[in-house]
Amino acid sequence: MTVALKTNRMSDVTSVLISEHPGTSTRHWCSLFMNAQHTPDQTAHPHQVDLARLRKLATRMDNAYRLPIVGVRIGWDAILGLVPGIGDALALAPSVYIISEARRMGTPGPTLFRMGANAAVDLVIGAVPLVGDLFDIGWRSKTRNVDLLEAHLQRQAPDTKKAASLRPFPKA
Repeated sequence: MTVALKTNRMSDVTSVLISEHPGTSTRHWCSLFMNAQHTPDQTAHPHQVDLARLRKLATRMDNAYRLPIVGVRIGWDAILGLVPGIGDALALAPSVYIISEARRMGTPGPTLFRMGANAAVDLVIGAVPLVGDLFDIGWRSKTRNVDLLEAHLQRQAPDTKKAASLRPFPKA
């Protein structure tokens, strides 16, 4: 027996389903709901998924962890920068990936140049011991580059509904 229930609260749905199927766990039903394939929204921007993926990468690289006493957010870019020599070169790979994805999405040359300049400044100043590590915490080149890409895609969107749908969640 299936129950059709329209609700916005997952706990209501799972409690109804569990009462209908007493041998099934809440974890099972929650995993079914979380893994369900949703139909794409027709008003969504075609690059919304790509932009969300790049934003997640930039967040991991620039803002992944909060330092408890100071309250400053650092990411893997600053952590990798602590490794002499190779750390900043490894932190350059996500920047190159973000720029190549931006190129694939049709970002114009001047914006790509700004993105490349952000990555180059991050690489050059980040290579200086200790000062570069502190600079990496504040510069956040990957987040800047994703912001530039998002601004380009919003300018490119033909109407305000599509421009508003680029960011699925409000900027924190």
